[in-house]
Amino acid sequence: PAGALDRFIALEAVGSDHVRDDIRLLRQAVAERVHPSAQVLAEGLQLLKTADLRPVLADLSMPSLWLAGRRDRLVHPQAMAQAAASTPQATHAVIAGAGHAPFLTHVDAVLDALSTAWAQLP
Repeated sequence: PAGALDRFIALEAVGSDHVRDDIRLLRQAVAERVHPSAQVLAEGLQLLKTADLRPVLADLSMPSLWLAGRRDRLVHPQAMAQAAASTPQATHAVIAGAGHAPFLTHVDAVLDALSTAWAQLP
């Protein structure tokens, strides 16, 4: 389990401008929490492998903001932009210098994107 968590943390930070700092921050956050059992980790990985909620996105009836890290190596920012474009009431923003988890590594930029999106609501 420890190795799986460490690899997951590395995937979250890959592509960021500050990979080492982000990995350190994420490791610290994980260390402060109770560690999940191997079964819980396996179930979570299975969920990531099998769950695909993309077909239901077109049914969203409220505004949504799709945030992408410009350097995300797991979900390409262009793919997220295309998905947002096909979703009603969706706005897309790219966080420069961020990898897969900009809400953890680029908090101020995410807050700016949220504020901008909020200000544009009717």
